[in-house]
Amino acid sequence: MTQSCSSHRIPAFRRKTSRSAVFLRDTRQMTTTKSYIPSPMWRLYIAAWLSYMLVIALVMQADTLLAGRLDPSLFWRAFVSIAPSAAMLALLWPLSGRFERRAVPGVQRFVIHVLAALAFATYAHTVLVVTQNPPPHPLSWHLWPFLYNMMSYAVVAGVFHLVRANAATQRQALATQQAQTLLVASELGALRSKLNPHFLFNTLHSIIALTGRNPEAAETALFQFSNMLRYVLDTERAGIDRVTLDAELDFVRDYLELESLRLGERLRVEWDLDPDLGDCLVPALSLQPLVENSIKHAFNPFTRHGILRIESRREPATGLLRVTVRDDGPGATPATIEASPGLGIRTIGRRLDLDYAGRAALRIDSQPGAGFAACVTVPTTP
Repeated sequence: MTQSCSSHRIPAFRRKTSRSAVFLRDTRQMTTTKSYIPSPMWRLYIAAWLSYMLVIALVMQADTLLAGRLDPSLFWRAFVSIAPSAAMLALLWPLSGRFERRAVPGVQRFVIHVLAALAFATYAHTVLVVTQNPPPHPLSWHLWPFLYNMMSYAVVAGVFHLVRANAATQRQALATQQAQTLLVASELGALRSKLNPHFLFNTLHSIIALTGRNPEAAETALFQFSNMLRYVLDTERAGIDRVTLDAELDFVRDYLELESLRLGERLRVEWDLDPDLGDCLVPALSLQPLVENSIKHAFNPFTRHGILRIESRREPATGLLRVTVRDDGPGATPATIEASPGLGIRTIGRRLDLDYAGRAALRIDSQPGAGFAACVTVPTTP
């Protein structure tokens, strides 16, 4: 029985091996076929020379064309006389690459090109004389084709150098863009690393203030704080910089519930949210610092009751998501806001500038005695 099982497995194994061999063979053939396909630059180079040969063949028989006759042999003669020059000039591409890799000085490049142009012109004119077999002409007749061939060399060499210079410029631009992206990512990470300890310190300070006068509230606040800390750590560990508006607002609600344990009835929160915008993405920890700023300046220094209003809207003209945090506190002058040493608002503004490249903004609207409003606008699409 065992032998019978083995005898059935061997052909199956061979079939699999055969299929694998066929697949590898087809893959190699496809790779080989692709390697023979010229690049767009070389396709353009070949097309340009073939067009030039066609024009020369037509010019050579302009008189016979006017008489209504066509000599197909002239097309072959044009090809035979021009194709070697085209093939020779194609060697300028690896030559220009060698200059680029070795950083050959400009004067040395010029001298090499002059010598190579003289050699090419001599070669091309020799091919022309051999293939065309013209009757004897004076020396001046030979100078014009010679100069023309030198000019052809200069044009092709210039084009190849321009192509390489353009490619080098694009590579440099890409490298600069990648470096800028890394710089932005590093700065964003640094800003978040500044903001998280700032949030932790301030929240713990609020909990400590509760422990003396209301231990039960402090215990509740610690559980609330654990939920908030989990949100911060989860976004930090996953490297998530953007979260849904609903998730960010849930974090803000946890923070406000914690602060309400300390402030009591002095804090009244009003929510005016568009439910259709809950799935829009916003930077993580971008709204809590704005709420914290209002708590710090509009509620902590006073014993009166206050209103904190949070609203989300879609701007009709631009389609941007607008989230506003507004309080009815004492407000401040623009000069006072600018001179404030606070970290939260300044960090949020910088994060928006970096993360959205000018497509997002933080606007402050405040006057003494008129409250304070911070408005974040971000695109609703990435």
